[in-house]
Amino acid sequence: MSSSPSPDLATRFGSFRSASEASAFERWRASLVNLTGLGLSDEDKLKRDKLKGLELEEAQWRRCEAWKNDLMKNSPVVVFMLKHLALHQTNLTSAHIHCAPCDPTRAGGFSPEAGILLCQDRFMSKSHMQDTLACARRRAILSVMANPACKSQQDAERAVNEVWESCFKDTRPFDEIY
Repeated sequence: MSSSPSPDLATRFGSFRSASEASAFERWRASLVNLTGLGLSDEDKLKRDKLKGLELEEAQWRRCEAWKNDLMKNSPVVVFMLKHLALHQTNLTSAHIHCAPCDPTRAGGFSPEAGILLCQDRFMSKSHMQDTLACARRRAILSVMANPACKSQQDAERAVNEVWESCFKDTRPFDEIY
C-alpha cells in the first residue's frame, strides 16, 4: 500500500501523507463549513439552520424540564404554591406544567386546558423560571398589600390563599380576548 494520497484527494486537497490525514482534514473542513456556512448552497444553509434550530429547541426543552422538576422539589416558593394548591384539591403535577417555545413577549402563562406554560426559549436562569412559576401568586399578594385596608403581608397572604383556587381558575376576560 502506497503512502501517497489517491489522485482524487491530491487534486482536491493537495498533498497528504496518508488517507487518514486526508480524512481528518475532510472532517475538519466539513465542520468548518458547517460552522461558518462558507461553501454551502442556499438550500444546504437552510437545512443546516433548520437542524441547528431543532437541536437548540431540544436542548432548551431538556434544560426547562430539568429546571422545572428541580424547582418543584427544591424551591421553597414553588413547593409552597403547590402545597397550597393541593390543599384546595388542585393537585398540580409536573404533567400540568409544560415547556414549549414562545414568542418574545412572555416567559410563561396559564390556560385551564393546557395548564401552566413555561417558555423554554425565554429563561436566562433557573431563578427566572422560579419567579415565573411563582409570579401569579406573588403578584396577587403585592396587589392586596397595595390596598390601604390591608394591614400586613400576612393578611395579604391569608386573603390570597382563601381565594386562590377560584381566582386561579378564573380566566375572564382572557377567554373573550383570545
